[in-house]
Amino acid sequence: MCLVVLLLAAASELPAQSSTEASRNPPPAPAQPSQAELTESYRQLREQLRAAELSIVNNRLEAEAAASVRAAALSEKLDTLRQTVMNDRERMQMETQRTAYERLQQQTMTQDLTRVVILLGGAGLITLFASLLLQWRGNRRLAEYTAQLQLPSTPGWPGMLPIGQGDHEPGNERVVQANERLVSVLDRIPRHA
Repeated sequence: MCLVVLLLAAASELPAQSSTEASRNPPPAPAQPSQAELTESYRQLREQLRAAELSIVNNRLEAEAAASVRAAALSEKLDTLRQTVMNDRERMQMETQRTAYERLQQQTMTQDLTRVVILLGGAGLITLFASLLLQWRGNRRLAEYTAQLQLPSTPGWPGMLPIGQGDHEPGNERVVQANERLVSVLDRIPRHA
């Protein structure tokens, strides 16, 4: 590391010595150029200036062309972005309309189902009341008809026909026997009254 520092210090002293020597010895004055050399220098300077102006103009034209290309590309990107935003907006609007339509359809269907349930329930209640009314009237008329017949009853079992009375057909013997067994079973059941 010390070696590096010494080398750097030596290198910095060399240019300082050469610059002091140059300041002591002024450079020799250049020789006066001739008219032809001056004209040639002037012509070369003018050509360099024209070349620089042309280069500047070309650079400006190239920059303007590049700027117009960039502007066109940006404009195209903006148009694409604008179109994408409009498409998204239209899609969202369509989805909102579709959702509103589906919601309206669902509400309508719910209302229709409610009406059907109410109608069917009403029809069921009317049918139930009508069947109860018909049964009640039928039972009342049957009771009236039975009361008008004044049939003899079995002893101990009011309202039952006595066994063995009436005309029996030959195929009804089994029915008569079943009735006799039923009456015997009923006689064994204690009565609460």
